[in-house]
Amino acid sequence: MAGRKAGQGSNWIRKDKRLAIYLRDGLACVYCGCSVEQGLATLDHLHPSHLGGQNVATNLVTACLSCNSSKQDLSVKSFAQAALRDRGIDTSTLAAKIRKHTSRKLGPYRATAKKIMEDR
Repeated sequence: MAGRKAGQGSNWIRKDKRLAIYLRDGLACVYCGCSVEQGLATLDHLHPSHLGGQNVATNLVTACLSCNSSKQDLSVKSFAQAALRDRGIDTSTLAAKIRKHTSRKLGPYRATAKKIMEDR
């Protein structure tokens, strides 16, 4: 699947897949832990799409708007060193936390997401 194109807004990913990733990540930013109720939830490409990162679940994580905007094209390590340390985030465990989330199979979360969307 190709990367996001300008002007697509949130249409670059199916709504059920977006919701499944939010559910997989506990409805919270994987970087700072902010819950989706506390701010706007977005999806962040761990490896940016314009640098070859794909729209696959293992490359996408839930991020609050603040973290996603701050990270931009930085690697997770660079972002952690530059921004998260100043926010009191334990950067030593961030990579393990991201691996834990992205290694989870999306199937069960996708089924839940579809059910939620059908019930709306």
